[in-house]
Amino acid sequence: MKLNTLRYLDRKIGIPLCYALYFLKRALFLHARHKFEKEKVKKILVIKIYGMGSIILASPMFKNLKKNFPNAEIWFLTQKGLDKIYPTKFFSRFEILNLNFFNAFFDFARLVFKLRKQKFDLVIDLEIVSRYTALLSYLCGAKTKVGFEIAGQNKDKLYDYKATYHESKNMSTTFLNTIEALGIKTEFLPPEPPEFSANDEKNINNLLKEKNISSFAVININSSELAFERRLPLEFFKSIVLNITNNYNLPAVLIGSKKESEYVKSFINKFLAGNKNIYDFTGLSLPELFALIKKSRLMISNDSGPAHIAAGHNILNIVFFGPASPVEYGPISEKTKIFYQETFCGPCISIYRDKKINCVFGQRCLKNFDINEINEAISGFLN
Repeated sequence: MKLNTLRYLDRKIGIPLCYALYFLKRALFLHARHKFEKEKVKKILVIKIYGMGSIILASPMFKNLKKNFPNAEIWFLTQKGLDKIYPTKFFSRFEILNLNFFNAFFDFARLVFKLRKQKFDLVIDLEIVSRYTALLSYLCGAKTKVGFEIAGQNKDKLYDYKATYHESKNMSTTFLNTIEALGIKTEFLPPEPPEFSANDEKNINNLLKEKNISSFAVININSSELAFERRLPLEFFKSIVLNITNNYNLPAVLIGSKKESEYVKSFINKFLAGNKNIYDFTGLSLPELFALIKKSRLMISNDSGPAHIAAGHNILNIVFFGPASPVEYGPISEKTKIFYQETFCGPCISIYRDKKINCVFGQRCLKNFDINEINEAISGFLN
């Protein structure tokens, strides 16, 4: 199901359902919340469906959760693929959400029934704007439900404890607020790099050996469906890649998912045809991508998940922000250089509009960068 369809249904159907459930629990005198007793928590459900980068930024919260509930069984509900980010570090079990339009109601009902059987003591909903996850949190039957309180989202009435959301704070801190809302003190710890196996690393080593590549830069010209508008214009990437390959003789490895492969290939064919220092590594598995980025000398990326992978591994990292705020979603690393221009219309990715963009200003937030300044920053990293 397309993301815009999900957003539309989440608002048009989710809001009335949240209100209906709220008034029903008031009518049945079910609105009194359970007293939270930390020592009685044996089984926890964490929900985070969207965003590789957001899940990496949530890892300080995961670490604090595991630290405070060392003997609890912690489940993670997410999309297929995103369970590969931390397969062993934090969670006892994964539940994969199926987002299929035609079976949406039945899939939701089956999931609620399955989760209710587990008798969770605590559910923590890390989605900011999703009413779907708020409904799921309430209906799964957990004794204590935690989520975000945000004006106009009409979902917070289904939670027992409400975390504070601030646009002026990095999302790592915001995610930690869900534990703080329970009265538990937290410690900020750096985000964890994603995991990969020895076999994934071996696959990447073999691929690099086959291409005769040792030191290299990783280039990510993509951004996920959450907001394609985060993509820096390709003319900038052309200059960046030529600077790296021609002036520093550093191979440029372009990455992307299988869905993004065509976009990457068209960029190479249009701007970089014949350049023997360009390599197309699109279509890697996520763990292989993690292993590749860890081995890189430099990452250059749009505001997207790979930038957070590089930051987790403390790789030299240049990231372009446009519609989203780097204050909220910036990678956390001293080796990250962020390019961002404040405009009168931005940042326009706002939770108060369900993170949906309707740009009428021609993407000016990403078109007015000084390419010389960008290449100077690259030189500063590589010299």
